[in-house]
Order: sequence, then structure tokens, then C-alpha cells
Amino acid sequence: MLRRTASIALIVLGFAVLGVRAGDGWVDKDWRNWSKEEVQVLLHDSPWSKRWAKGQVNTSAALPGVSGAGQEGAAGEGAPRIDYYFQIRSAEPVREAIVRQFQFDQEYDTSMSDKEKKSFDEKAAQILNRSYDDVIVVHVLYSSNIQSFERELATYWQSLTQDSIKDKVYLITERGDRVAPTRFVSSKTGTYEFELNFPRTVNGEPLIHTSDKEFSIQFQNPAVGGSAESKSAREGTAQSGGSSERKQGTAGLPKNPLPPTGNVTNPASHTVANFKAERVLVQFNVDSMMWKGKITY
Repeated sequence: MLRRTASIALIVLGFAVLGVRAGDGWVDKDWRNWSKEEVQVLLHDSPWSKRWAKGQVNTSAALPGVSGAGQEGAAGEGAPRIDYYFQIRSAEPVREAIVRQFQFDQEYDTSMSDKEKKSFDEKAAQILNRSYDDVIVVHVLYSSNIQSFERELATYWQSLTQDSIKDKVYLITERGDRVAPTRFVSSKTGTYEFELNFPRTVNGEPLIHTSDKEFSIQFQNPAVGGSAESKSAREGTAQSGGSSERKQGTAGLPKNPLPPTGNVTNPASHTVANFKAERVLVQFNVDSMMWKGKITY
């Protein structure tokens, strides 16, 4: 009981730190005026972006953007961890945050000429003005601070196909309907991410009704760590898992990988770390997705 209480305390502490923000000033600002910090909050800890983590979350490693160098030593070695970020990229504010992030990356505000800005704006308009009337686009980034874990995660997600994903991932409505993605794309270019499309209507009815308060994404996180034999056995006995809500489309939306959480090479405590396969629910609150006077997702 004491061990369980301590584990819960560690997780709560990690997510409490994630909840410390510079303020939700982005809510009342034009997206062109968002700061880097506000963009990070919107992309990683907002109504349209949810985080699920597995393992003992320490306060520094839990925060997006902490580099591997910053995690070397006791803080990184003692906390084997897996992270997932779910972003609803069909939502307008997420697309605006992505474009704003590109502005920072390409020094739009400080170095671009008027001609360069015009070219950038034309390309950005294709992202900002795209219609998603028929699909809900969920972009998922995954990572671990253990390199071998990260490779195992990549092997798992990159091996799935459009047919096999239907048994691994669902959108679950408030009424309990389970809807598989109609499109699945997993990056095989060295970035750890995949993309899911869910239909907005099923049999002529909206997937998410106007009166719905929430919906969830259920996915199966694979077993990682240990020998291939033990891994296979663990995957065969997947258990139900909980979700931690604290908080990166379709073709045409740019990839915007989460800043690396760092890769710890051969940590001293690595031998004790392995995670069983489990089904996980990541919940989204529809009421909180109000943007410019309407619910958007």
C-alpha cells in the first residue's frame, strides 16, 4: 500500500508541475502574437492536446523540451518512462499553434524579408484554411528516455497496417460506441509519430453529438523492456490501464515533433525497467474545446 501511494504521489507531482503555466494568455490573443511558451502549452497541455505517461515521472523529465543532456545523471537514470502526446490537429487552434511554431523556427518575426513572409503566409494558409468537415484528425507523438524502449515502440507502431490498427486503436464516444480509424499513417523516417483519421459521421449520424461532454481515444501500448520472449508473453496478457491527462492530421499538415525528452544510454537502473502491454484511455473534454464561440475539434 505504501509503495502504491508513493508511486501515485510521484505521478501527481509530475503532472502538477506540468500544470504550472505562464497563464492561459493565448486564449485571448491573436495566434500571431502567441509566445513560444504559449505555443508549447497549447500543443502539449490544452483541451486539444493530452499526454499519457508510463513510469515514474520526475519533475524535470516530464516537461516538454528538456534535453537529454539535462536528464543525464540521477534524474534521468532513476526514471524510465514512456510518453505519448495526442493532438487533435483538425482543431483550428492546434493548426494555428503549429504555424506559429514554424514562425519561431524560421525566425519569421525577426529575420524574414517581406517577400519571404509572403511566401510563408501562402503556404501557411493551406494549413489554416483547410476544411475538416469529414474527419477528426489525431496526431500522436511517442518517446522514451530509454533508447531501446523507443526503438521497441517504433518497431511496434511502424509494423501496424491499416487493417491491423483497427484492433489496436478506437475513438470511444460518450455512448460507448467504438469507432476504428479510417486512415492510419505511421512515420518510418526516424521521427516517432503516427496519425489517425476518424470519421465525423457514421451511418449519417454525427460521431460526437452536440450534447456530448467527452470522448476518448483507446490504444494499446506495447510491452517494452526485457527479453523478446518475456515481451511476447506480456503482450499476450495485456491489462487495462489508467490514463494521465496532463498534458503532437491528414497529409498536408506538417510534422511538428515534440521536443525530445532525451535518450538515456545504459542507465544503471535499466535492468529493472520493463512495462507490460496495456490498453489505455486518453480522455478529451468536449465542453472545454470552445474556440471563437464554438466547439472545435
